Amino acid sequence: MTNWFISASFRQGKNRINIPITACTPKKYGGYYRHIEVNLSNLQNITNGSAAIVLKAKIITNVYLGDAGGKVPFIATRNPDGTNRNDSDIIPTIIHEAGHKMGLASDGTILDKTPDYYNQRTRPGYGLGPHCFKPNDCVMYGIANGFLEFCGDCKKTVKKVDLKSGI
Repeated sequence: MTNWFISASFRQGKNRINIPITACTPKKYGGYYRHIEVNLSNLQNITNGSAAIVLKAKIITNVYLGDAGGKVPFIATRNPDGTNRNDSDIIPTIIHEAGHKMGLASDGTILDKTPDYYNQRTRPGYGLGPHCFKPNDCVMYGIANGFLEFCGDCKKTVKKVDLKSGI
């Protein structure tokens, strides 16, 4: 399965190191390839400090606008037909996925469970994973609703998040 890979690189300051496809392994979760494990053990000249992994990949089926299930949130910048998504479409996705990384739409195991919590098992067809079921009021509702803000319940929950160590 190599038709998904375009390129990958490790970036730290001015240092750019290409990562081969053999170091990038797609992982299935819930029947879908939703995460990519990147092995950096063979890279040279890596030092402690902040860095980034830049991964370019093709999404063939089951296109997601975003996914926050792994350590690094994924945001799709292209539509299924290959055209670029507009900023007005991408920005709500970034806010939505950041909300997931902060623990919003939790089942109660991370943060308080919001009154309108649902997941794919309780309301199929409204987005995979946990979400807030306020379709006309919350960026945490389902998929691509266009909202830029959290509803009142999610706002109360996000105020309890300790962001000292990042999201």
